[in-house]
Amino acid sequence: MESYVIGGPMKYTRLGAAAFAAFALTNAANAADLAARFSGVPPAPLPVFSWTGLYVGGNFGGGFGDKWWDNNDPLNNHFWFGYPGQSIGTTSIEGLLGGGQVGYNWQFAAPIVVGVEGTFDGSDISGHFNTGIPGTLTMTNASKLDWLSTVVGRIGVTVDDHALIYAGGGAAWTNEKDSVVSFGPGLGGNFAGQNISYSGTTTETGWTVLAGVEYAINPNWSARLQYNYIEFNNPSITMPSGNPGTTAFTGSALGVSTPLRLNVVTAGLNYRFNWW
Repeated sequence: MESYVIGGPMKYTRLGAAAFAAFALTNAANAADLAARFSGVPPAPLPVFSWTGLYVGGNFGGGFGDKWWDNNDPLNNHFWFGYPGQSIGTTSIEGLLGGGQVGYNWQFAAPIVVGVEGTFDGSDISGHFNTGIPGTLTMTNASKLDWLSTVVGRIGVTVDDHALIYAGGGAAWTNEKDSVVSFGPGLGGNFAGQNISYSGTTTETGWTVLAGVEYAINPNWSARLQYNYIEFNNPSITMPSGNPGTTAFTGSALGVSTPLRLNVVTAGLNYRFNWW
C-alpha cells in the first residue's frame, strides 16, 4: 500500500521559489548599492560660506580726542588771541555718534578678503575751554562736530570662515561748528558792559586708519566692532562777529586753525545681499 504526504512535492516547490525570489532581490539591492559606491560620482559638497557681496548696515558708538585752537589770522585782536601761530588753547572733546555704512567685499583667494566702504554718522562730539582775564572778561571757546564721514579700503583674513579680522584706511570728513562767547564787565569804553560772540562752521578733510573684527551670524547678517583713528590737520575756520557794535575793538571776524585728533569706537550690524 502506497502512502503520500498531502501536498508534499508542491509545498516544497513553492518554498523553493520564494527563497530564490528573496535571494535575487537581496542581491539586486546589494549590487545597486555597490554600483552607487563605486560609480566615481562624489556626493554634492556642502555650500562654502563667502564674504563676497554688497552690504548695508548701521552703527553706533562714541568718540573722544583733543582739539587745538591756534591763531592763524594777523587781523585777529592780539590782546585776546595772540599773534599768528600762537596757541589760544586746547580742549578735550567727546560724545556719541551713530549712522550707517555701505560697502562691497571680494573674497577672491581664501582666506583673503578685500573691500571698500563708506560711512556717514551724525554726531554730538563736542568740548569747550575758557580763556580771558580773570575778574574782567571770560571767553568760552566751544567746538562741535555735527557729522563724520569716511571712505576707506579694507583688507582682512578669515578665521574659521565666519570670522573676519580686518584693517584699512582712507579719507575722512567732518562738519565742525566753532564759537567764541565772552561775558564779564569788560574793559570800559566801547566794550563796557557788552559781551562779544563769534561763530562759524566749515567742512574739514582729513584721514583715518581703522581695525576691526566681524562675525557672520548667518549667510546674510554679520556683527562687527571697529576702531578708527582720525586726524584733521590744521583746518581753518573764519568766525564772523555776532554783534557788530564791538567790532571796532575786537575785529569783524576771528580766523583760527583747529587741528583735531579723534578716536572712534563703534559697534555695527551689516546685511549682505547674495546676488552673485
